Amino acid sequence: LEFRRVLFRSVADVEKVVPRELGSVVELRMERLAELDAAGVGAALARLPADYAAWIADQRTTLFEDPEHGIAASRLMDRAEVACRRIAEGLALLREDARALEAFQLANATIAASMRQRWTHDDPENRRPEAAPTPEWRPFQLAFILMNLTGLTRPTHKEDRKSTRLNSSHLVISY
Repeated sequence: LEFRRVLFRSVADVEKVVPRELGSVVELRMERLAELDAAGVGAALARLPADYAAWIADQRTTLFEDPEHGIAASRLMDRAEVACRRIAEGLALLREDARALEAFQLANATIAASMRQRWTHDDPENRRPEAAPTPEWRPFQLAFILMNLTGLTRPTHKEDRKSTRLNSSHLVISY
């Protein structure tokens, strides 16, 4: 087995993206999501796909000096609409499928416990995990989970398979 050094170079400058604050409209606290029943999860996360859809619609109104940028933006927003639909499908699945909800609850509880435990490793005061800041998802992380739930629970879901292709041109693997 031979390992090679791989050098990555930037081919474009990408502006830093600052996520919007969702405030209290979407529940991001992992432990709270682990406690909620199907109706509670549905209510706690209902604004996520709705707000994403509104953001997409707003982005479609952006004007670009370079027509190529406008074409690229339109394609990206088309993809975002597919993702938004899949997020909504994942949320509906949590309302309808008890096993999917149980797995979601367990994942939230487990990751929250892990984050609290990890926090204690860097704590100079050697506090207990319960003293750690409340573990929260970033909105895109929660959206990613919801977006993939249908594909995980229904492996034959065609739309999921079509839209989650892995483009090998974006991977660099060297042995």
